[in-house]
Amino acid sequence: MGSEEGFSIADKAIIAASKSGQWVLLKNVHLAIKWLIELEKKLYSMNPSQNFRLFLTLEFNPRIPANLIRLSRVYVFEPPSGVKASLQRSFTQVLSADRTDRQPVERCRLHFLLAFLHAVVLERLRYFPVGWSKKYEFSDADQACGRDVIDAWVDNVSQGGKLSNISPDKIPWDAIQAILGEAMYGGRVDNEFDHVILKAFIKHLFREESFNSDFFLNTALSEEHRLRSPDGRKRGDFLTWIESLPAKGSPTWIGLPEHAEQMLRINRANHTLGRWLLLQGAVRSVPKAIKPAGSKGRASITGNPLDALGNKVKQMLSMLPESLYMMERSEASLGDPLWRCFDREMGVGGSLLGRVRADLNQLKGVCEGLVKTTNEIRNLIHDLNTDSVPKQWKRYAVADITVTEWLADFILRLDQLRALRESDNLQRALLWMGGLFFPEAFLTASRQAIAQKMQLSLEELLLVVDVGNTNPDEESFIVKGLYVEGAAWDTQSEELKMTDELTVAMPATRLRWVHRDSADYKQTADFLRIPVYLNTSRSLLISSFNLKSPMEIPQAVWLQRSVCLTLWTKS
Repeated sequence: MGSEEGFSIADKAIIAASKSGQWVLLKNVHLAIKWLIELEKKLYSMNPSQNFRLFLTLEFNPRIPANLIRLSRVYVFEPPSGVKASLQRSFTQVLSADRTDRQPVERCRLHFLLAFLHAVVLERLRYFPVGWSKKYEFSDADQACGRDVIDAWVDNVSQGGKLSNISPDKIPWDAIQAILGEAMYGGRVDNEFDHVILKAFIKHLFREESFNSDFFLNTALSEEHRLRSPDGRKRGDFLTWIESLPAKGSPTWIGLPEHAEQMLRINRANHTLGRWLLLQGAVRSVPKAIKPAGSKGRASITGNPLDALGNKVKQMLSMLPESLYMMERSEASLGDPLWRCFDREMGVGGSLLGRVRADLNQLKGVCEGLVKTTNEIRNLIHDLNTDSVPKQWKRYAVADITVTEWLADFILRLDQLRALRESDNLQRALLWMGGLFFPEAFLTASRQAIAQKMQLSLEELLLVVDVGNTNPDEESFIVKGLYVEGAAWDTQSEELKMTDELTVAMPATRLRWVHRDSADYKQTADFLRIPVYLNTSRSLLISSFNLKSPMEIPQAVWLQRSVCLTLWTKS
């Protein structure tokens, strides 16, 4: 399904089978949502044979017609999660005995390393958005292709499998790493830092040391969380080792910190609570009909169902400022990139403030019976009752928060804009980057401002990040409100450190644009490069910062822990 040709064939097959009492199986119907809506209408108008059955296979999609699901018997097939279950599936479905136990014996270990890599990339999807920033569609086809590539290279160095043993240093590790990291698995990854994480796993697993008896499959620092590679030569040896694993593995097996499971439970709880509040709000938005005792006919609605909402609207209006004054324009200010950036922020903030106040005033009139209800107002009432942010208010990227949280955050953003308007020196202002509507535009504007001041091109300037340093100079900007996930900042040694906390606030930070050949930049060139996301959803990548990390901890450990900075988080 998914093409016009498939639709016509499916329609003919259903009509013919409904008359003859045959069965029809349609695959991947989640690719044909509009056609499913039409199918639902056809099913109601059909008079099929009692023996007719229609089977639909699909992946979950929220746009699937609800009535079609109610008409059907639904079976959900979901493989068990966990590294152990994934390894078992790999050796059952992809790595058969006739492929894995072929000569040379080193082939079996390479197949096992591929199975472990496949288990890691799949298991990290459970920890979205920390494991991966997106829900990539890794599949068994990736593993099967990887198996074929490994077999081709092994056959190449073993004379077509004639040699019973080959030296690990003869295996073309660079070629295997490149094909797995750039084509098989890496071809599905479009986030730069997810790609770095994937290549870190591949580089760790597929190397000559993986044949050593003391090789560990993961990069955990503590001995209790290290997973030693099995000492086996045959498929049966690796299966025995897999069976000995606990059913519930540790997040450290896939490179994540131990507390990642706690983060997963919190996300699930928040999702469940959000759905429950959505249902509660939907119930509140429906007025209850009350039928007087002894009366006949329809029940009448008594009381105004918007009374409870009216007080909430009045409170929201009282919290919002009346207006937001724009930046003062001059010929000099128009040539300042920073001024233009903040002027744009003022324009967006002022326009959005006007829209929010106009919507709330209109809704206030509806609650007081002074204004007639329209479809737009009904949608607004539904959003506020369910504590959702109205669509017309989402003019900038924002996390998944309630309208109450959004309004409080919006007011803080307006307060910062008012403070910037009154500031004598925009470069010296202590800036909450996450409170800007477009923080990536500020980074560009700050770079342009320094390039203009130093008479340099943008390409010659690179960013140096000084965490905890708030001493301003001619090339720097001070920002606050940064948070780090997967690590913490040691203020004494001025470097990253391990932590069990989910999210840790960072000190105020100085951002400096310096010449790419300067000593200041060369000192940080070898630091750990970590991504900077807008918020914890990791859906919008803003930039990347180079931060110092302890020399005794390999950078692969930090990469696999998915360490990142966020500009905004829930208070």
